[in-house]
Amino acid sequence: MIRSVRWGRWALLALLLLPSVAVAQSADPVTVFVVRHAERESSESDSPLSEVGKGRAERLAEMLKDAGITHAFSTEFVRTRETVAPLAARLGLTATVVPGRDMNTLISALQALPPGSRALVAGHSNTINQIAGRLSGTEIPALPETEYDRLYVVTIFAGKVSVVLVRY
Repeated sequence: MIRSVRWGRWALLALLLLPSVAVAQSADPVTVFVVRHAERESSESDSPLSEVGKGRAERLAEMLKDAGITHAFSTEFVRTRETVAPLAARLGLTATVVPGRDMNTLISALQALPPGSRALVAGHSNTINQIAGRLSGTEIPALPETEYDRLYVVTIFAGKVSVVLVRY
């Protein structure tokens, strides 16, 4: 009889705490790491990464390995998939491939991430500023074709958004 009373009290306590746990979880920020694909081997439209690019993708994986990444996104191009691949492999994630020209689908997917999510997105020189800009509601300058080292960290928390530019 005592066990059932104690269990009843513990069950009641658990039920009373559930709403606060749900509120705490819904208050967790969503963080999106937006990068341009690493250096490509050639100017062909679907060029893979160069050796330098593969090294950069590995550095990115090393840098973000403990960042709590829960989702990975890339475009259909080999170079973006190869950019996220080292981190996805380390974390056991499968990258979601979104067509490069379908910005609305990508933004919708990112905005629909559950609270507490952290996503890596690999885009292109002409899209990463748009992705970070649309998520944050700010104007992000266009990226020069020669730069591969920008990482935008977009944090969405309680209706407020911040963007931090990191170079790696």
